[in-house]
Amino acid sequence: MRYLVKSRNIKIETNYEIQNKIVTDPKKVYIILKNLIANACMYAPEGESVTVDVQSDGLVLKISVENRGDEIQVKYKPEVFTRFSQKIDSQHGLGIGLSIVRELCQSLDGNVDYNASNGVVLFEVNIPIDASMQNFEACGSDSFLFESFDDAIEI
Repeated sequence: MRYLVKSRNIKIETNYEIQNKIVTDPKKVYIILKNLIANACMYAPEGESVTVDVQSDGLVLKISVENRGDEIQVKYKPEVFTRFSQKIDSQHGLGIGLSIVRELCQSLDGNVDYNASNGVVLFEVNIPIDASMQNFEACGSDSFLFESFDDAIEI
């Protein structure tokens, strides 16, 4: 996203307040954040800011991404999260990113919603946290499961 941020002169502001460990699928959360931030950067006017806020109250991981820009012009809210749904202006679709966000949120038993008013667009994600997992300590490493075997040789 560096190119997108730099070419549009977007400033990304982050706020986060996480006190305890959160056990969840980090790849899914990463993809959720990446898609929401990319979406905000694409639709924010040049030179504007995108604000990313991540908080947890111990029960729910709350992610919000806010930008100034044109409000999403759809007739029904679910269209925003539907793959390639056409905007009212029929010039282009909404793409696939937000539908991926919705699917990943649902796979984590969470949800995503948006609100737009007065030139501000806000996407909010809520993902439940299993409080019993906060004190979980790993017993060893399973990092070998994620190593690349592309350059492995057969003996």
